[in-house]
Amino acid sequence: MSFSIHFSLFLKTSLFTNNRAKMPKRCDKLSFFAKSANKAPGKGAHDWLREPDAYANLAKLDGWRHELCTSHVSKFWWNGSEWRSIEQAFQATDKSLKMMLGISSAKYDQTPSSSAVLAATADAQLWHIVPFGPPRRFWHLEQIRTAMRTRATQDDVSSDDDECFYIRGFKQ
Repeated sequence: MSFSIHFSLFLKTSLFTNNRAKMPKRCDKLSFFAKSANKAPGKGAHDWLREPDAYANLAKLDGWRHELCTSHVSKFWWNGSEWRSIEQAFQATDKSLKMMLGISSAKYDQTPSSSAVLAATADAQLWHIVPFGPPRRFWHLEQIRTAMRTRATQDDVSSDDDECFYIRGFKQ
């Protein structure tokens, strides 16, 4: 069988059949970077939303994209010191994911506007756009968002499992 026949069969079976039920659903994605324009959710160059109306509360928050960035200036206390941004505190550490999670948790716990922005991102994946590099998914913000939701129904957000980090500052 020649290549063209194989390719022809591939096209008929893969592209032109209705396999939507077998295909995974696409996740909502929101993107941001330090100098993001103040665009509505779904209007960013790297955004993808199934239902943009589900992000109406986020659209009302001015500067929400910049607020998700590590360089956003918002004073908070972490590890006994006051910091101006997540980035400033992170540069003073061993630069591990656990440190980023702890620092970010402190900021979002102590800054109501940042907490409101993060909560309004619903279940979207959060992607930080990096100049001259691939976008980076901010898993730590998604974990904090989940912990914030859990906090509403539980008193403690802790785990001994290595996959889940202890979220400091979320218990009130």
